[in-house]
Amino acid sequence: MNPRIRHLVILCAATFLPALTSAVATAADADGILDQIRAAMAQRDLPAAKAKLAEAATIRDGESFTKQRERLQLLYDYLAEFWKSVDEGARSLQAVDELVIGDVRTAVVEYQPGLLILRVKGENRRYTVKTLPAKVALTLAERVLKPDDPQNKVFLGTFLLMDGKGDRELARKLWNEAQKANVDVSALLPELDNAPVASLPVEIPPVTAVMRKLLAPAGWILRRQVGERIVRDLLKDSAQQTAAGHLQVTVPSDTGDAQLVYSRKITANFGCRVILQDIGDGQVFGLFAADSLDAGYQVPLPKGSVMVEFARQGGVFQCRLNQKEVPVESRGDVAPNMVGMVGLTMPAGSKCTVAWFEWQAR
Repeated sequence: MNPRIRHLVILCAATFLPALTSAVATAADADGILDQIRAAMAQRDLPAAKAKLAEAATIRDGESFTKQRERLQLLYDYLAEFWKSVDEGARSLQAVDELVIGDVRTAVVEYQPGLLILRVKGENRRYTVKTLPAKVALTLAERVLKPDDPQNKVFLGTFLLMDGKGDRELARKLWNEAQKANVDVSALLPELDNAPVASLPVEIPPVTAVMRKLLAPAGWILRRQVGERIVRDLLKDSAQQTAAGHLQVTVPSDTGDAQLVYSRKITANFGCRVILQDIGDGQVFGLFAADSLDAGYQVPLPKGSVMVEFARQGGVFQCRLNQKEVPVESRGDVAPNMVGMVGLTMPAGSKCTVAWFEWQAR
């Protein structure tokens, strides 16, 4: 090869290879950063979302990426204003004020930045930014953002769309109402077609001394089917209570599928709040018939960590998973007032942690 040509080739490689490498790295960065921004918004981590948006602004990856980044920036701006309104609404509360959340009346006990204490049905409930139910956040924001104002429907809809405890269909409804009132939401609407990328993590409070006793292995059993019989096994080597007080259970792989249930038989109205970790595919929670593994009232569980609020009142079952209402399904030959045991299904060889367990007879 001519020495001059060889020198030109080497010079071109030295000039363009770093640019090519940078372009590849930039494309790889762009591939996940949009989902990271959405996840930060869903988890109510606005500082992280802001930092990721600044990082995304340095990436050049075509028109589609730019449009999505600009849309997420606009959604972030709406979301930031929404949470400012939540704080303003909470600051306006007095200790004697009453909040009506849905059809539930609550009394305000205390508010300070990052912590709200409400008295609900005779008990004090402490909420941080991460654990605040979506209905409570909306109620507080609406003290500042009047919900009948079409422009405010954009702020409220943005929260419902992007939040890990939100409601995408209600967000769509609010944005459609805003659009009919001549508020331009066209730049936001494509986000409705994106699947949610994250849910809000479950925050586990410290276990109290009373709850530590409720979570002791002696208070729980594994129920399984052997032929036509229901075998009830004490946990023994299948469980341990951690230093934090949590109940960790492993179903032996050679004994078949089982139900982990609280040992008390339930004959009347009740309510319970349970936080579960390490949930896998296909597991369900519910009130299972005392004399059958195949009959009960139950709800499918999402994978990972979940807070279950499950109750029976006057033969009517209600359930919330991670503070969202879900329908309770009946299975087998059951009656609304049946005698049962509350718990969850566990496949053979599976593990689960019961990190919180509150119980109340009603």
